[in-house]
Amino acid sequence: MAILPMNKDLRKALAAYLEVRNSNNEEAFFLSKRGTRLTDRGIQFQFRNYFDQISLPDKTIHSLRHSFTKNLLDAGTELTVVAELSRHESLETTRTYLTPGEKDLRYAVDRISTETEFI
Repeated sequence: MAILPMNKDLRKALAAYLEVRNSNNEEAFFLSKRGTRLTDRGIQFQFRNYFDQISLPDKTIHSLRHSFTKNLLDAGTELTVVAELSRHESLETTRTYLTPGEKDLRYAVDRISTETEFI
């Protein structure tokens, strides 16, 4: 069994979920409308609905994983720790997230416009 560290925000959200969950099913944490365990496909379907509702049709569950990994690296988390949390088998897989994206490049250029004046 893998250990999943959780921050305070996630623990708080999960506690709130348990308070409104209409089931005593202790074998599964996330349940379908019928009170049965959600399958992987069911979770994907739910997230697809959520992404569509907030006008993010091109996002996927993998997008969340990518954001999680990138945010950890941007926060200065050690590469080996990020690899473990992301469940990457190779550090090279994790290292690909170090490549700056368009947002990173724009941010870097925007930062110099207020810090430095060029003649």
